[in-house]
Amino acid sequence: MQLKLLHKGKSERLGGPRSLRRATRKALLFVALWVLGASAATFLYLRSPNASTEEVAQYSTQVVAQAAEFFRADLTRYEDISFQFVANQDLNNLLIEYVNAKDPYEVAEHNQRFSNFLEGLAFSDRALQDALFLDEHNTHRKALTMGESLSIEFIRSFRASEAYQAILRADGKAVWIGSVRTGKSDRYYVMMGRRIKTLFTGEPLGVLVMFIREDYLRELLTKYLDENFYFSIGTVKSSHVLLADHRGTVISAPAADNIGKGVAEVFEDGRRLAPQLKNGRGRFIGKIGDADVLIIFQSIPETQWTLLVPVSPRTGLHSGVRPPLTADALAFFAALAAFGLTSAVLWSMWWPWLRQRSGGAMQTQVVGASGLAGLPTLRYGGFAPARAQSTAQRARGGSTGQGSTSPQWLDELTAREKQILGFLAQGYSNREIAELVHMAEQTVKNYVSTIYLKMGVHDRVQASLMAVEAGLGLKESDDDDAARVRTKPSGSDEHH
Repeated sequence: MQLKLLHKGKSERLGGPRSLRRATRKALLFVALWVLGASAATFLYLRSPNASTEEVAQYSTQVVAQAAEFFRADLTRYEDISFQFVANQDLNNLLIEYVNAKDPYEVAEHNQRFSNFLEGLAFSDRALQDALFLDEHNTHRKALTMGESLSIEFIRSFRASEAYQAILRADGKAVWIGSVRTGKSDRYYVMMGRRIKTLFTGEPLGVLVMFIREDYLRELLTKYLDENFYFSIGTVKSSHVLLADHRGTVISAPAADNIGKGVAEVFEDGRRLAPQLKNGRGRFIGKIGDADVLIIFQSIPETQWTLLVPVSPRTGLHSGVRPPLTADALAFFAALAAFGLTSAVLWSMWWPWLRQRSGGAMQTQVVGASGLAGLPTLRYGGFAPARAQSTAQRARGGSTGQGSTSPQWLDELTAREKQILGFLAQGYSNREIAELVHMAEQTVKNYVSTIYLKMGVHDRVQASLMAVEAGLGLKESDDDDAARVRTKPSGSDEHH
């Protein structure tokens, strides 16, 4: 008898010349497809229309408007904190006790409670740097402060400033004020002020001011713009993103030297820009150094601030033509082609080896009786190597180490089942077995299913090997088909 290993129904040596030639053809096809794809991408790039200045402006205006809304939502957090001194009865009573204290300088207990509340919030919000509460009735009363960054001179000057009066005139509404320095630090802060009143009677108590680091707020803005601006349209000049007040004075900028300057001083030709800020939103073509930029400006809702964002379009400011093939595009296509070629080479080198290593789930067919001595040991496919080895030993007349005792499953088979199993082990299909034993093919299938159940196997390969071990199927058949190499059983047999 002879066992022949087949992979996908084909008799060939894995990793051989034929397999290598097929893998090489696939690799060449792979390279051709990559070259074709890169060529098509280049053609489409050259044929694609470029975004015009108007299209860039429309897109940029939309993104900047969204950034302004996002920024306004972040400012609302600080307004909500200040409102707690009105709506929260404990905090409101704290300020009432402070205002009604007889000694205007003995405020240590009140200051500690005031500071503890705000420092607890600042622990999770690094932008909140300090806070101040001033009694609007007694100008000599010592102010409540959150930290120690506010000098006495600054507090006195603030009480006498126009910003203080603007907060009083707002009568309880939040007021945002441009950047200031507090006297003990070189940092700039934006201020949010609110007039605080008693919770039940509405009697004015004083002015609460919160100091927020302008650089943290600006970082929040630039991060949003960088993450949401489509790179193929253009790039945001983060180094020149500005916040300006209603007078056109810069209140936040990456370069501290620009804070306090007019917008016209920061951008070349900016004198035409400053009057347009009153419109609330718009665009302006200006210069940063020698480069033309599109400056989009958008007012921040419920403040008197304006956000200015310079945008540099990817292909310049023009009416819209087919763009040239830039160095970036050439580098991209070159990298694409190199990746495809490298992948194809590696595929052609490793594919035969991978196929040889993954030779599991092979199909085994038993044909003839004379060639069993050359049976190889199966390493994959679900059979134990020892079982295949014992089969080869039995074919040579050796012993399996279990003596002459027949296996239990063999004793459970009837004579007819043993006969059918013998034919099955010789490689006959169900149809051929039916012709030999003069039965219907379906009856043979039923017998085969019963044999599988008694043997505890699931397919013909396992059943054939166990039958050979037990000595069944070793007798040479007189039929001419017994000497012919059987191919994989027909579709009706695959179920068994």
